Amino acid sequence: MNEEDDLLESELRSLTLRAPSPTLEQRLASQLDAPARRPRSPRFGFWNPTLIFTPLATAAVFTVLLLRIVPDQLQPVSVANILYDTEDEGIVTLDDGQPAQRLRLRYIDTITWANARGGASLQWSQPRDVIQLLPLTYN
Repeated sequence: MNEEDDLLESELRSLTLRAPSPTLEQRLASQLDAPARRPRSPRFGFWNPTLIFTPLATAAVFTVLLLRIVPDQLQPVSVANILYDTEDEGIVTLDDGQPAQRLRLRYIDTITWANARGGASLQWSQPRDVIQLLPLTYN
């Protein structure tokens, strides 16, 4: 594959594992015996920040890996966020007792990379769901 990668892989194969220290084993054992944590109640009603941050983190990791593998060859040329479906999930009651309409928005996030010298391109797409809660007021 790559001479530098082959060198690194052979060096990693030659390493030997060390046994963990007794204090580390004790700390791990005490953490494993600890009572399970109670899940925190969501602060944002039904909205989950993970739905936004997971695709962004995935894109960031993908970008770092891609630039590390082929430096200075592929450049991002376009980003598109396409809304392809909206679903009304009805009326829900928030934690404070206020009614809200729950909407699910479905997107496809697409990043296009191109190599200006060779003309090669790479397109990466990932689906994303966003849940919106719209407070309802009655007059």
